[in-house]
Amino acid sequence: MSTSAVLLAEHEPASRELLERHLRDDGFTVFGAAWTARALDLAERVSPDVVIAGETDLCRRLRAGEPGRSWDRNVPVSNYRKAPTSDRARLGGGAGWPCDR
Repeated sequence: MSTSAVLLAEHEPASRELLERHLRDDGFTVFGAAWTARALDLAERVSPDVVIAGETDLCRRLRAGEPGRSWDRNVPVSNYRKAPTSDRARLGGGAGWPCDR
């Protein structure tokens, strides 16, 4: 049985380490990234099954793609930080904003 690969993007080391530990204990393979650039590199290199993001910019960039880079733009993304109401309204976001397709 293969394990699911999780890309965990969180800039706070203590939070990232706690989440990584719990995910690993639950049987996931976890790739942690402190910064968006590293998370995008990992998304391209390891093709995670799901992305857990602590910032909305990563969600936007994963969905939009970038010239010369390739990753699954439809990878499930969970963002656990609430975006400011003005950003949600400006970008037309729904309940799972901005990661919904």
